[in-house]
Amino acid sequence: MGGIIIAKEIKQDSDLNQWDGGQLGIVVEFESKHAAKEAFHSKEFQEYIALRKLNNNLCLSIIG
Repeated sequence: MGGIIIAKEIKQDSDLNQWDGGQLGIVVEFESKHAAKEAFHSKEFQEYIALRKLNNNLCLSIIG
């Protein structure tokens, strides 16, 4: 979708190598605010959110 991950942080409740429901924070840089909004509203991203059932647990901010 055109973004570049510039920072990430994972907080898990255990030392498991598998995701245990902890928190994941990611900072993604886009070419413009418009590009970030296009990525958010893209069919692929919206399908991913629905597939992973992230609607209630997802917090996104677009700064620009």
